Amino acid sequence: MKPEDAVNALCTISHQFQDKDVVFEIAKALDYQPLALACTAVYMKSVCNQPWSSCLQKIYEGKREKTEKQYLETNSQVYSQTMTTAVKMALDRVVTEDEVMMFALQMLSVVAQDPIPIKYVVQYVLLCMPDEDEEFIEAHIARSSLILKSDDDQYVRVHQVVHAVLQDTVRHTVEGDCLRVAKLIKSFSQLAINDIEEPDYDFIMSIKSLTSHFVTLKEVISPNLQPFMALTKKEALCVSKCLSCCIGKVCYMNGQLKAARSYLEMSIALKEHFCSGERHLIERNTLGEILYDLQDFRKSKLCFEQALPSHHYQSINKKSGLDWRVLTNLWLTLSKKEVGEYQKAESCLNEALPYIAKLIHHADIQYAGKILNNIAMVHFYLENYAEAKKFMEEALTMDKEKYGANHPFVSEKYNDLALVLKAVGEHKTAVEYLQTAVQIGKSCYEEKHPYLSTYLGNLGNVFRELGEYEEAKKHIEEAIAIDEYIYDENNPALAIDLNNLALVFRDLRQYEEAKKCMERALGIDERIYDDNHPTLATHLNSLGLVLQDLRQYEEAKKCMERALAIDERIYDDNHPTLAIHLHNLGLVLQDLRQNEEAKKCMKRGVAIAERIYDDNHPDLAKHLNNLAMVLKDLRQNEEAKECMERAVAIDERIYDDNHPTLAIHLNNLGLVLQELRQNEEAKKCMKRAVAIDEHIYDDNHPELAKHFNNLAMVLKDLRQYEEAKKCMERAVAIAERMYDDNHPNRTLFVQNMYDLRKQTEGTNLHPTLQNLQELDVLVYMPLD
Repeated sequence: MKPEDAVNALCTISHQFQDKDVVFEIAKALDYQPLALACTAVYMKSVCNQPWSSCLQKIYEGKREKTEKQYLETNSQVYSQTMTTAVKMALDRVVTEDEVMMFALQMLSVVAQDPIPIKYVVQYVLLCMPDEDEEFIEAHIARSSLILKSDDDQYVRVHQVVHAVLQDTVRHTVEGDCLRVAKLIKSFSQLAINDIEEPDYDFIMSIKSLTSHFVTLKEVISPNLQPFMALTKKEALCVSKCLSCCIGKVCYMNGQLKAARSYLEMSIALKEHFCSGERHLIERNTLGEILYDLQDFRKSKLCFEQALPSHHYQSINKKSGLDWRVLTNLWLTLSKKEVGEYQKAESCLNEALPYIAKLIHHADIQYAGKILNNIAMVHFYLENYAEAKKFMEEALTMDKEKYGANHPFVSEKYNDLALVLKAVGEHKTAVEYLQTAVQIGKSCYEEKHPYLSTYLGNLGNVFRELGEYEEAKKHIEEAIAIDEYIYDENNPALAIDLNNLALVFRDLRQYEEAKKCMERALGIDERIYDDNHPTLATHLNSLGLVLQDLRQYEEAKKCMERALAIDERIYDDNHPTLAIHLHNLGLVLQDLRQNEEAKKCMKRGVAIAERIYDDNHPDLAKHLNNLAMVLKDLRQNEEAKECMERAVAIDERIYDDNHPTLAIHLNNLGLVLQELRQNEEAKKCMKRAVAIDEHIYDDNHPELAKHFNNLAMVLKDLRQYEEAKKCMERAVAIAERMYDDNHPNRTLFVQNMYDLRKQTEGTNLHPTLQNLQELDVLVYMPLD
């Protein structure tokens, strides 16, 4: 029956015409079979107060007989038995009389109900009946009335009812039989053409349909791990290889990370039982990469360390791409903040540079693109952005040449290169690369793939930095929807995306929404981490920022002090995260007018930065900037000027002339110079800041408005009123396009325009201000 006819039949017979989307799902679940549709429609007519969604739930839960009972009672002369009972009888007869179909139905009982390539069903039957002819088996299965075939005869499945009955009657004959489960696993052995082969695009596309089957199959395989230990060594190692290189690899490539992890852990357990003392390099590397993607960086590190005897390149086979891949994976994990072994990562990387340089010119080495990408990301986490960009661009070029422009490996390189470009201020190019990554990801991966979530989340973060907050919100919410679909409520990736969405809500001044996101993220952290986990500290710090926005300064202070306490327990005195959290606590103390305490925090943060970074590090510049703002509040303007000049000098050495951080620090130096009444110097700084903004942002960016406002105030002090008025008009125009009527930035700029016109023209109050009772705003807005 056609889908639209099936929906009409269900609605007409039941006299229930609402929720047609749900009715369509019911018809689809029933395979549009007339008898099944009739049973369900009569059932819904008899329970008229029950919604269609309840009926759909019963079908999904396997309670189909309840929906058939009413049909049986009202049509007993027409059809004396329920469809489910009839199917059970038919299956009993087939399983008893037809050995080929018995084995075929065994496989179909333990996989998902989705279509599966017939060749794997045939392979299982052949392993159970080795003397039978392969072509005969395939033809025999295809002819069965119980089997539904695809148009090209390459895929088979069974009706939903048949699958439900198989679960009840046949599945148990496989679950408890270790040898049959082993044969099921080996049915997929042809997926592993080569243990360490890199899959091409066609292979990746061809295996997507197997993912749901392998996720379902895990429930059957996991209980048999201990019985597998009784297999012969040859059999056990064959099973182990299929679990890792075939089934686990498919789950990993298609984003089923938890299932992939289980398969790899089972594979390693088998190998360790039969081959103790070996490194199991391939399996441990794959498991380490899966754990890395699951954000479990410490266990990931342990896997790589178990695979390699040392962190140093001298210990590996330098001609082996696999050895280099494992080693650079280890360095990458060491450089993550959750592990925090930055110096070890940097030392190992620097020692290996002579050999790494050769890799760039030897694209024929296996995994060359992945190795270079790992090296680039180590540089990225160490904030050596120029080196990161160089290696990342080379990795992208290599993979595009080797695999083609639409391969998923290429999407990963676009994503990672975009992160580097974002860090160096090339936001628009970063957006283009991330959009390309998303486009490739959507064409290659399942709709709910974790890599796709990563790309969307990163794209949202770049849009946020560009001030395009609605775009940022849209993409991060899409990432969270994927997270919620593929992970449970306690996954760290979900917490990270919730944290990023909270930051966007902060930018949109939707602080209550931001608080909800942060509290949910923090709830995840507190369930999955111990009291000393760095991510917990990070999210406590973020919640503190939101509470600061809500002017709940005491609560913000508690969160940030708790974050700082975690940092002080888990890091040494020279850790960069400690410096960041000290500065953020300092900002809250500023808001509480505890400026001397704020200064102590800021100075301590700067001292850490000076010990761990060289004189050209961007984070040192940011810490100096924040300290300068506290010193400015304390009217210690000469010291503030020294800090700001150091910050700007660092920016000028490490960034190009159009970097957004340089603009912020020039603006803030201008504010300090203005306090010192060095207005000509202040004007130069602020003009440079505005010029950078105009180069990198569109005409509606909030930073541009702020910097125009601040420049106007300096021009006003210099009595250059016409030029000041032009700047203020531009600031107000941006604010009126970007903000609602009650936004404090808009209020501030309009008030400044009013003051300027009043001083020069004696004008009346601006219309925006007519209904305001009070104005308690600053004349300029320093950025911290």
